[in-house]
Parts: sequence; structure tokens; C-alpha cells
Amino acid sequence: MKRLFSEKWYKKRIDRNYRVLSSKTEAIKNTSVMIVGVGGVGGVLSELLVRTGFRRLVISDGSNFETSNINRQIGATFKTSIRELNKAFVMKQRLLEIDPTCDISIIQATPKEKYSSFQQLAKKFKVSIVANCIDILEDQVKAAKLARELKAYLIIGGVIKDGTDSIVAAFTPHGIKYENLLSKVCKEPNFDNLEKKLKREWFRKTKDILPKDIKTKYELNLTIEPFPVLTPLPWIIAGIMAMEIIKISTKSYKPVLVPKVIFYRGWCTTTTIVDLENNPELIYEMFPWRP
Repeated sequence: MKRLFSEKWYKKRIDRNYRVLSSKTEAIKNTSVMIVGVGGVGGVLSELLVRTGFRRLVISDGSNFETSNINRQIGATFKTSIRELNKAFVMKQRLLEIDPTCDISIIQATPKEKYSSFQQLAKKFKVSIVANCIDILEDQVKAAKLARELKAYLIIGGVIKDGTDSIVAAFTPHGIKYENLLSKVCKEPNFDNLEKKLKREWFRKTKDILPKDIKTKYELNLTIEPFPVLTPLPWIIAGIMAMEIIKISTKSYKPVLVPKVIFYRGWCTTTTIVDLENNPELIYEMFPWRP
């Protein structure tokens, strides 16, 4: 058993990555990442990072798997959804099956529920990158705040518009704030009201490209219907985010940093880097983004 989990074993399992990055794989091994939300984007991202060679992760999620998650969430199966198992718990077990030597801590809550727990674990793990992969707006803002407290990079990724477009954006510890972009869309101080306003605005801009029956459902009850998300989108986003995290951790290439964002359009099969300073209208397409 000791031989199985030796350094030699680790080097063998990341051999294909080593052939790309050489000695820079050591930086990956020693980088700690916190993933806030391990549903659609976050679940796939956590697995991509472990398979890449990252060994120190803090993953969190306060929700349990349900049947509607199966279309896109890597930890959602018939069994985990029927049993309504916590997402962070399930993902930890899955990741340890890939590499039992990983140091993975979980928080079965959201930042607004247990912010101090996030602070404590992040400091203990010396987190240098926070991946903001959670749905709830207040939690997104708290995750952004935590990243600044840690002097860590913040990276976000999510599906936008009708469920076939997406964005990925990375923030430096001292640069433009996540809240700065949000405030350009809406200055509502109450998060519940802001969520409602953003959803009404989203529907106003998106309703004409939604299928007729889905449009009718939203018209009848906009508050309870979830946003549309096509299965491959969170997986594509997670892949792009993983590449940006590899660039940040290894300093191999320059990541795409806000005010520039990566904009992927599914139906058009195009990926572009857009500068928000020159294209401020895209900010209004970005919110609400949802992992």
C-alpha cells in the first residue's frame, strides 16, 4: 500500500501532464484551490483539477443532489439523487477514488451560512485560487470577498442567456471587484430583490429565443422555474476554467483577466476574448450567470 501511494506512483499518474509542463507540475501539486459550489461547473472542475495533479482542495456545497441535476452534474446519479446526498460529500468520495493521497476538506454549507468556516479552512490550506461556482447571488459576493481577504485569484464561470452561451472571468486580488461588475447592472442592496430583478431582466432579454412552451411556463411563474442549462455547457466551462487555473498556478502563460472575459457561444461554436471596457453591453448579458 505504501508503495502504491508513493511519489513514484503520483509521477506516473500525471505523466501525460508532465510531458507538457515538465517541472511546473510541482507548482500544481502545491497549489491549494477552494471551489465554492460543486454542482454543474464546480463538480466537473474539481475532478479536472484532481486529474491534472492538484492535491489540495477545499470543496463546498450546502445542497443535496436531486433528479434534475443528472442532466449536467458529474456527481449526480440515480443513486445519489434518490438518496439526496450532499454534493460536497459525494464529490470528495469520488475525488479520493481517483487519487486517495489528495488532501480534500469539505464544507457542507454555503459562504453566507458558515463564512467563518470558509475563512478558517482557506487559511489552513493557504488557498491561492477561489473558484466561484455557486448559484446564489449573496454567496457569489461572499466568495469574491473571501478571495480578496486571502489575496487570492477569483475565477468565475457560468451559463448565461438561453442556456447555450457562457462566460469565464478571472479577477486578481487587487484589481476590479466582482461586485463592481454586478453594480453596473443593478444597485439593489437587497439580495432577494436583486435576484428577482435580474431574473425579470433576463426573461425580458431572453424570452424571444426560448421554446414556446418554456416561455409560457416562465410567463406563468417566473420565480420558481429554474434557468435553462444544456448538458455540455457546464463541462465546457469547467474545462476552460481549469486551463486558466493551470496558467495561474504554474505561471506558464498569462490568464485572461478582467476586464477581459472569455465568451463561449454554443450554437455558434465560437470562443472569443472580449474586453468589457470596450464592450460594456456584455456585462448586461453576464448576469445572472449560473453554474
